[in-house]
Amino acid sequence: MKRGSVLHLIRRLGAEEKVFLTDHAREEAAREGCTTADVFYALEHATEAVVEDVKRAKWKVYCLRSPMVAANRCHNDDAILEPGEVAYRQDVSGRTFEATVPARVCPVCGEKVIDGKLLLRKEREVAAILAREGPIDGASFRFMRTTLGLRAADLAALLDITPETISKWENGRNPVLRSAWLVVADITIENGAADGRHPLRERLAALAKGKRTRKRVRLDAA
Repeated sequence: MKRGSVLHLIRRLGAEEKVFLTDHAREEAAREGCTTADVFYALEHATEAVVEDVKRAKWKVYCLRSPMVAANRCHNDDAILEPGEVAYRQDVSGRTFEATVPARVCPVCGEKVIDGKLLLRKEREVAAILAREGPIDGASFRFMRTTLGLRAADLAALLDITPETISKWENGRNPVLRSAWLVVADITIENGAADGRHPLRERLAALAKGKRTRKRVRLDAA
């Protein structure tokens, strides 16, 4: 597989395969404002536009049948990755979130490979903390949105606003509307619920589709 080719990754992705990310690629992409959730969105939707967005963010993504198989910068495909750890760090809205996560380490070049879904879970943990504690600003708004797997256009439809409005919020050109931020925060919190239900998101989606309402409603007896 051509290194760094997300499109080729998508074409080869099979049910038995997993997505692994290198630690230096994750850090590089984070500086570009790209999250692990962006990569998984690309894998799920596989549109040329989304793929190009991810490629521009310089994600080096590898599709491996096993984390024991090396995909490393030393190009030594015979190297067997060994168990190890990597420091996870996420900076959002002036706050720093840190953790230590399991990884596989190349014994030749020292590059570390991390399970993409593990990184995704960490990002969702960060998003849930931001949703509960803030701050209310464009950076936290964007981070929550991307961990939900929502494109700006998708969220704009749910909130009945334009994608341009969301872009201005996230780029700091306009302050985020507090009520919109709180809605996204509530969706983020329910996204981590153990029962897997998303009532608020489902209600917003129904309203956005213009679902017909009953003209006459009978209430329960007192």
